[in-house]
Amino acid sequence: MHSRFNFPNLGLGVGLRTVHFDHILREWPAVDWFEIISENYMDSRGRPRYVLDRIAERYSVVMHGVSLSIGSTEPLNFEYLRKLKRLATDIRAVWVSDHVCWTGVAGINTHDLLPLPYNEPTLQHVINRVHIVQDFLERPLILENPSSYLTFADSTMAEWEFVSRLVDATECGLLLDVNNVYVSAFNHDYDPVTFLHELPHESVVQMHLAGHADCGTHRIDTHDGPVIDPVWNLYRIAHTLTGGVSTLLEWDANIPEFTIVHAEVKKAAQFLDENSHTESPLLTRAFPNPLKRVSKTIDHTELHTTPHPIHFVTAEVEWSPKRQSIHHARCVNCNNGYSRWSLIRKGSKPECSATQRAKQSAIRLTNWRRLFVLPSVWGARIVCEFMGRPIFLDLWSASARNFRPWCGS
Repeated sequence: MHSRFNFPNLGLGVGLRTVHFDHILREWPAVDWFEIISENYMDSRGRPRYVLDRIAERYSVVMHGVSLSIGSTEPLNFEYLRKLKRLATDIRAVWVSDHVCWTGVAGINTHDLLPLPYNEPTLQHVINRVHIVQDFLERPLILENPSSYLTFADSTMAEWEFVSRLVDATECGLLLDVNNVYVSAFNHDYDPVTFLHELPHESVVQMHLAGHADCGTHRIDTHDGPVIDPVWNLYRIAHTLTGGVSTLLEWDANIPEFTIVHAEVKKAAQFLDENSHTESPLLTRAFPNPLKRVSKTIDHTELHTTPHPIHFVTAEVEWSPKRQSIHHARCVNCNNGYSRWSLIRKGSKPECSATQRAKQSAIRLTNWRRLFVLPSVWGARIVCEFMGRPIFLDLWSASARNFRPWCGS
């Protein structure tokens, strides 16, 4: 398989994190390349930028962004793009990537990678914006499939079809996050192998590996542990389909010492020799069905808190008993760092901590559809927590007459 781009296969890399700065500068480890979070260095001229400049002198560096918001209906932020382009030039970034998602509305950055409805209007909207960004950056944009925890009722195509058509129309590249494929496939009950087979493999420039949290009824992309066997199995398939591309391990929470992170990504080396005919024990192992649900009885009297990615948005939703339409949403952070979605009727009082934080960071939206950015959105499925138990919230119409929470299984 030959890539449509001239990007090199950089080998096996790790994400550059501040906790490893001292080790890297002292040891100069035998890592093939590093990936940085673009926003962490765009406005920095202190020690982080000093360290990055030194690393960029010795290693290949790739930039990975989390705030481009390519799917938002907000105007593109050209000041952000100018900083992104300047940083890429300064450190001689091999490529620049971000996510197929949106991150904000009404001038607010939610610091989360929010999913899009997969339909024709959304596709054309994203295509137009990718063209603009690529013209401005004067280089191909590489886009990653995000993990997701809800789907939209008005989606008319699968994620892999949306991504494939986006690539075909814009000639952008793909960053295939194998762990995100696994997480989203479990959450939305589709076959992750089908996802991999349906992608345009010649457009895959890079792959991500990471750990995630198993919450029983759903998976969350937490980047806080080693890669599990079913994800390695998907990586084996992806490696075969793409012919092998630059591969990076993400580890963003509970970060161990550098040698452990490096050793984890080096496990991928067993897949890199295309001429090898010896199967690893990992590849011949019988893997469990990655989509098999964990059946458990939920005690409604217990409070189940769910670990959430580093960047998250929580909300409390109000509706009018008279009109039964959702009026606004508020961004609320729980004391324990977990995400809770509370559903309350107007006039009722939520928990004190939620009330206090809501006052500090209220985001009022006059039309609930603005919460999902695109005005064509008429429904969604949200994996969340309701009255202390994990549920799915189905929002089937703008009037919310068919709004009905139900317990996940």
